[in-house]
This record gives sequence, C-alpha cells and structure tokens, in this order.
Amino acid sequence: MTVAEFLLPEGWLTEDGGPLYVQLRKRIEAGIASGFLAPDMPIPPERDIASLTGLSRVTVRKAIADLVEKRLIVQRQGSGSSVAPANPRVEQSLSRLTSFTEDMARRGFKSDIRWLERGIFLPSPDEPAGILFLDELTAADQRLQISAYSLILDRRVGNYRLPDGWQVIAAGNASFHGAVSHDMGTALADRMFHFNVQTTIDAFLAHAVAMGFAPEVMAYLKVRPDKLDD
Repeated sequence: MTVAEFLLPEGWLTEDGGPLYVQLRKRIEAGIASGFLAPDMPIPPERDIASLTGLSRVTVRKAIADLVEKRLIVQRQGSGSSVAPANPRVEQSLSRLTSFTEDMARRGFKSDIRWLERGIFLPSPDEPAGILFLDELTAADQRLQISAYSLILDRRVGNYRLPDGWQVIAAGNASFHGAVSHDMGTALADRMFHFNVQTTIDAFLAHAVAMGFAPEVMAYLKVRPDKLDD
C-alpha cells in the first residue's frame, strides 16, 4: 500500500465520525502508531492530501498543525513535512563549533540535500483568510515590483485574484543594510505602512524559551549576541 492509497477516504472518513480534521489527524496517527508511516518518512504536501481526500486545504492544514503540536510530525522550511524521527537528539558541544555536515560525518552519518517540493503557490478560494508574505521585496527588480503593486493595489495579477480576507505583508532590506536593495517606486511605497525592525538579544531569548528552541542555540547567542543578525 502506498501513502496515497493509505490516505484515500474510503473506510475512515465518515459523516458521523466527528470534525473532518480530527478524522484525518487520527488516520495519520494510526499510520504512525502502526509503523506504516515510518520515522522521517515525508508526508505529502497539503494540496496533494486535499486532492486525495476531497478535504479543503484549511482542514488539512489544521490536522497537520495538531500533529506538529503533538510532535508526531515535524515541519522544516523548504523541506515540507515528515514523520518525527525516532532517533534521540544529537547533542552539540559549544567548545568547538563545526558545520552540520562536519558534525554528522564525525558521528558516522552522511548528510545530503533533497528538494521535496518547489514551486509558486498562491492562496486559493477555499482558504478564506491568511497572510501573503512577499520576502525580499526591495531586492526584486522593477518588473516584479510592478506585479507586487498590482497585487497590493488591485488585489489582482493577470487573471489571478487574491481572495478576500488575505493581507499582503512584505519585507526587505534598506540600502543602509549593505544588502541588495532597489528603491521602491513612490506609487508602491505610498500604499504600504513601513516598519524598521531591529533585533534585540533579550527579546529573542524570551521568544526562544517560549517556543522551546534548542538550549545550545540560546547559550551560543547569549555568549555571541553579535551573531543574531548573521
């Protein structure tokens, strides 16, 4: 049985089985408990699960969020979702800092990089509210900034229309940051609120404690707060 076949709704998704996201969550939980969904196994993207099950992406996202909160699934930016690993956490000494690849090689492991998913995904009508985040907007050339202007002003780019309830938030470097930065046209800049965000080590450490960040990271940054912006 493949993962796609395991997620087909026949046999587990019922009208009287409770909230749809709970039924999906329990199905994935059962697969993890039985060992069918093995540790570190990639979980299909939200849109694929929605297509397989006939559920909305909002419902799928809620089920995955519950599993992440239970630490049964882990999510990594750029890598998608996967079943939580069974191996214990690898401890990292701060007496000698090494790269991840070097550290894993020293422990007898081999590390590599794999793209699980790449693409441009825009909000769909079945996602009633959210935030569309445009990162590095000031690094975009004028042509891309024109598209952003259309999206922010008219909530439309070409034939695509941003669903009601979605807010557009952008981020980018200013020229004094020393990074790639193009001036935004007045028409675009005047239609946005501008905030200059600065990092402070005390605020970050308070957030890190609340979110359960690795103690090694917090200890290192407490000693080297200058590395927070690196």
